[in-house]
This record gives sequence, structure tokens and C-alpha cells, in this order.
Amino acid sequence: MLCPHKVGGQEQLVKLPINCTHIKIMRPKVRINQTLMESILHKPGTPESSIDLPPSRGSSASAATKKLRGMASIMGKIGAGTRAEILSNLSTTRTPVGGGSEAHMVHSMQRLWDDFKERTAIERSIPRQLSLNRTLSLIEQFYAFNIWQDETAHDEEGFYSVLDNLYYYMSERYMKEDVTYLATNDLLSAVVENSTGNKTIQVFGHILVGNLDGACFRYILLMSDFINLVDWKEVEDFRAFVEIVYPFLPEDDLETLQMGYTSFSENKISKNRVCEFLMYIILKYREPRFQDMENRLIQFSVKETGQMDEQEFNEAVENLVPVCNERSRKRLFWEAEAHGQMDAMQNVVPVMRLAQIASFLALLQIAPVIKESVADKVAKARAKAIAAGEKLPAKGGTTQGSTDANIMSWSGVRNLAVSVARRKQSRKRREQEDAEESELYSTY
Repeated sequence: MLCPHKVGGQEQLVKLPINCTHIKIMRPKVRINQTLMESILHKPGTPESSIDLPPSRGSSASAATKKLRGMASIMGKIGAGTRAEILSNLSTTRTPVGGGSEAHMVHSMQRLWDDFKERTAIERSIPRQLSLNRTLSLIEQFYAFNIWQDETAHDEEGFYSVLDNLYYYMSERYMKEDVTYLATNDLLSAVVENSTGNKTIQVFGHILVGNLDGACFRYILLMSDFINLVDWKEVEDFRAFVEIVYPFLPEDDLETLQMGYTSFSENKISKNRVCEFLMYIILKYREPRFQDMENRLIQFSVKETGQMDEQEFNEAVENLVPVCNERSRKRLFWEAEAHGQMDAMQNVVPVMRLAQIASFLALLQIAPVIKESVADKVAKARAKAIAAGEKLPAKGGTTQGSTDANIMSWSGVRNLAVSVARRKQSRKRREQEDAEESELYSTY
């Protein structure tokens, strides 16, 4: 048997056995989750509804901040019951790594504009054109803002959704309300325009509308740290890499994941391609750790099928990720809960979103061990394979070369977060000095 994905280089000659007269070519079997497909195709949807703008949990923020962080409308949502049933079907029958499902992509980008109209009456007839690099830079700075909030923000400030935090970040960046909304409109326009051609922006867009949880970008950044540490030379390096970052996967799933990457990358290797493949399987709901964690979490969902409250989630995480960061666990749950209010969910979060949070917490726990060994283990696996004659050194198009661009990573964004925080502190100090100076002059 010869698999075309195993062919190294541009071509390979295969010696046929003596007296061979025919070659049999077979398509791989497609595995489909029948229960899921039936629920999607035949289950009638529930009518749309609306809710009042809910207050922030535990918030004591100013009126201006509350206005900027006001929750969005829930235009374009699906019914909570239908969503719970889909989640239940996804969780009880594990979808193969190569199969996947897009049933969780229930909101379109139109939701961003519905939300924008709910927040302000300001209109932007012709948005300012942002370049791709400018858009990515703003997204990276926003990620840095969120990571800094994770580590330093106080509970008294309240917990908000990622979309609310975006408006809050833009208000701190531009200070004036009208400029804040105009600049946010420009950024949202750039996200919608570039989401089909750039997976980083596409993931960001799906996080904003609620198709993915905010833990996803944190997870991708952390995985990118590992990707940056590896010296990518061979397509087979990917197999050694996934064995390290997904130690729970059986041999068949590792093989399927390797074949999926080889097909996606057109038999080429680079850190950009590996990172893009990671985002690709997340968007297709094929990420192995997300699926594995969802199967585990569903066992703790007792009160409502497919949903969990904070108590259930805390109990589950204590069993599945016993040494996790308590602060991160709490903040990420209430961040997801705040976004869930847009889907008419109160005090509960879908298991699918919680699986993404728990996956990030689990990966964060083992990150130091992976960072210490991933580069060395991939290099040793490559040398061992070459010595055993399993493959030849890379040829032709199997590498991207030295033009490989930098990717957003956890370490880089955390360093940027320090700069963002320093800018914020400097601005606050100047405001205090101006206030003291004004008060001094007013006394004369």
C-alpha cells in the first residue's frame, strides 16, 4: 500500500512487484457523525427573540465605561434548546480527528454590525481602509490588553465578554467616545473584509461574534510559542511535534492528523503553515484537545445537557486540570458567561465553549515541560528517521526557507502587554498631574 501523502519531495519512483498487471486506487472512507447530521438537517430552528441589555456581573465601573461595554443585541442567534441538543450530539459521539463539524459556527459577521448599532447612533458611511498589517497589529495589541487584564485586573471591575472588552480597549486607546466608535468601525470593517483570506483575522472575527470562546486566541498563542521553538525542516517534523503536544492521541488519530496537515500544506513545512493548520482545525472543530476535553466535561454536566454552571465547571476542572490557575479559570468562565447572555443564557455556558477554556488551562499547566523538550525531541526524531532510511533530506518545495515570517505567540504578546500597561500608567500619571495643576491654579 502506498499513500501519496507519504511521498517525500516532488516525486518518487516505486518499483512494482514482478508480474504486476494492475494498480488499485482507493479513496479513503469518509466518516460522518450520523446523529449530528440528522439533528442539523431535520431539527426545526426556534424563533429569534430579544433580551434587555444585562448588567455586568460584579461591576462597579463608571457610567461611561458601562455604556461602552454595554451588551450587544442577539440578532442572528439560534435557540438555546437547539444549541444544547447540537452540543449534546457533538459530545456524546466523538467526531474523528479528520472529520470535524461546523455546527458551532452559528453566527455571521453581521452580528458585529447589529451590536455596533445597539451601542451607538454614530454612522460611518465610508470606513477608513486599514492595511492587513495594521489590522493584525491592532488585534495583537488587543490580545495583549486581554492577557494583561487576566493577570492584573480586579474582580470589582466586573467581567465582560471579548466584544465588550474590545470597545473598552478602544475607549482607553482613543479616549474620546466618537473617535472610539469610528475607529472600532474601521477595525470591524477590516476584520470582515480580511477574514476570508487570513486565518488569524478569521479566528478573531469568530471570537467576537461568539462562535469561538476567547480562550481560543490564548490557546493559539500558547501553541505558537511551541511552534516558534522548533526548527522546521521536514514535513515529518509535524508528526513528532503533535506526538509531544497531544500525548493523549492514539496512533490512528496521529496518523490522520499528519495526513491532514500534509494535504493542507501541500507537502511543505514552516512555522506559519503549522500555525495556520492549527487555526484551520479549530475553525473546522477538529482540534484534538478541544474534542477530548469536551468528551470529559460532558460527564460533569448534570443539571442541563450541554451546559454547565460555575459550580459544575469548577468541579470538572478540579478533576481534569487539578493544578490550574484559579484566577484564569474564574475570569475565563465569566467572560464566556457574559458572551452567553447574548444568546439568552444566564449563569450557564455551553460545554463546547468550556472545553476550549479547559483545554487552554490544561495546556498552560504543561507548557513549561513542553517548552523545555519540544525542539530537542523533534530534532532527535528527524535524525532517527533519516538514519533509519525512512525518508530523505528535504527537497524542492518541502520547506519555505528563510522567508518564514514571525507569528503571534504567547511570549511576544505578553511582552507587548507590558508596553501597553506602561503606556496606560504613563497616561494616568499625566492625568493626575494635570488635575493637580488645575486644582493649584484654581486656588489663586
